[in-house]
Amino acid sequence: MSPPRRESLAKIGAAGLCVHVAILANWRNTWRLQGEVLPESEKEPEAWNAVNKFTMVIKSAVLNASELTAYCRERF
Repeated sequence: MSPPRRESLAKIGAAGLCVHVAILANWRNTWRLQGEVLPESEKEPEAWNAVNKFTMVIKSAVLNASELTAYCRERF
């Protein structure tokens, strides 16, 4: 669900994990409430909605250059 893989819930559910899509959706919503950025689909960051983009800006604003580089490599 989370970057860099950004797989859809249906794709994760179909991967043989034996976890219902509704449970995955609940987990995603819980993580979002905790501040995680979990896009709705497999879209690239340029196609994310405003809420996900803004969350990433807020999360990365406090990072220095080396931390930001590491964070971007890990997430994208």
